[in-house]
Amino acid sequence: MLRRLILVILLSQLCSAQRVIPADDKTVDPKPNPVFPPTTDEPTTEPSTKPTDKTTTTTTEKPDTTTVKPTDPTTATTVKPTTAPPAPPAFPNNVGKWSVTNTISNLTCIILSGALQLSVLDPTDNKTTTSINVPTDAAAKGKCGPLIQTITLTWKVGEDENANNLTLQFRLNQTATGAGAVGQITPNNYALEEVMGFVHYMVNKTEEEKSFTIEELFAFQTKRNSSYKCEALEGLKQKKGGDGVELKFEHLRMEAFRTATDSKFSTAIECSLDGYVADIVPIAVGASLAGLVAIVLVAYLIGRRRSRARGYQSV
Repeated sequence: MLRRLILVILLSQLCSAQRVIPADDKTVDPKPNPVFPPTTDEPTTEPSTKPTDKTTTTTTEKPDTTTVKPTDPTTATTVKPTTAPPAPPAFPNNVGKWSVTNTISNLTCIILSGALQLSVLDPTDNKTTTSINVPTDAAAKGKCGPLIQTITLTWKVGEDENANNLTLQFRLNQTATGAGAVGQITPNNYALEEVMGFVHYMVNKTEEEKSFTIEELFAFQTKRNSSYKCEALEGLKQKKGGDGVELKFEHLRMEAFRTATDSKFSTAIECSLDGYVADIVPIAVGASLAGLVAIVLVAYLIGRRRSRARGYQSV
């Protein structure tokens, strides 16, 4: 009996122990479930900090690159203006065109075109000359009078805008035909009467200045409503004495006492020098052809005589 009681007690204790263990397990199982959410919250916070670091690094690098790029082209553009300007064309390639217009009537009274050069003689030795070319960009102004008209060309030397100047004065003889001439100008013609000016030039590395006047020229006489044209080289200087200054023209075309608003030359009257050159060309061509014909005839006669001599020797 005692043995049975002992076995019953032991079995009852074992059963009570088994019931307590699953109860403990059930209480433990739900407890770890709420622990997982904190583990999932930690990785979400870590990637959120990483992209913020990337954005801050990229934004700081971009302004550095953009500030460097604009400085390169600015330095390149500042170097370009330092290049020296091209040299002005030399005589007789310095062909310019100038005009004088009456501001009241809007009529262009004078048109001047060509290459102009001043030759100044050194007074110390009367041998050395200095050439001064009138630039193509010289400024023009003048007066449109009924009997006297002028055109003045000014150009700069160094910083002085009006350092050099050259004035051409034209005179018109509007008297009737046969009524006589005005200072060697035939009636109804105009001519270049006077040239005057003021120039700076260099002699032995020293700057000199000179004013000059070339009077009583009556050059380039032309009928009114016509223009004067001369491609050849021409020079004007004082006939007696003078200031040692000569004005040279080439490819010259000019017209004064115009009554039109445009800047087109009227019918041109060519100079005698151009006519002389035009006559020489056909004469030279004809002479060369005649010489060739003579050479051919002489060669033919010589060859014929030699052939006859050979025929006599063979007989």
